[in-house]
Amino acid sequence: LLLTLLVLLLRLRAASSNQRVAGGRARCLVVLGSGGHTTEMLYDLRSLGKLLERLELTYLIADTDRGSLAQAEAFHEEIGAPSPRVLRVPRAREVGQSYIS
Repeated sequence: LLLTLLVLLLRLRAASSNQRVAGGRARCLVVLGSGGHTTEMLYDLRSLGKLLERLELTYLIADTDRGSLAQAEAFHEEIGAPSPRVLRVPRAREVGQSYIS
């Protein structure tokens, strides 16, 4: 996870102009999910500090996941950011579902 953040930071610095959005900001896709993953991702985003202000966040959330959306919205309220952009995708299998079903 730390390696992923390091790669993100390096790419932010080296991003070409077509990958940036207005004001020198960069786009970042954050995949949220169950099993503590959402909490971990939001913790990692908090650790970015001032760099977080330069990111235009988009969250990818399973269409059946209600908790992650609520956590992402609460996080944006906490940091004083506008409502997040959210992309919903169908879940391949539900949490706890057998791999062979």
